[in-house]
Amino acid sequence: MRVVVTAGLGPMTSGGDVRPPLPIAYLDLPRVVVRGASSLDPVGPALIGVLFSDAGSAAAAAPEIAAYLTRPQSLVLVPPDARFTLRLEGSLLVIFQRSASNDPDPESVAALVAALEAVGVEVPLPR
Repeated sequence: MRVVVTAGLGPMTSGGDVRPPLPIAYLDLPRVVVRGASSLDPVGPALIGVLFSDAGSAAAAAPEIAAYLTRPQSLVLVPPDARFTLRLEGSLLVIFQRSASNDPDPESVAALVAALEAVGVEVPLPR
């Protein structure tokens, strides 16, 4: 939630209705959804925190999830211009998906991406 506030947006917690594309083995993990609302986007883009049992499990899964998100088969479920940011902090993996064609407030999205840089460590996405 602090990322959303740092970005200057209004934090809103959301139910678990937002599901990023994840490998089957991780679909049942608990997750937290926080949205960053702005005047141009009152619903706000979703930051999804996937909660692992411990930091080791999260660190082991993060590269696998990053690879999964870049596979063409996985991208069928997201807009063609989707971009992901993954950050790992302890047992929490934060996934942020954005799409220029679907973002009503690009400045807020850019602020969220910048604020995310202060959270944990980046999980690189394979190219």
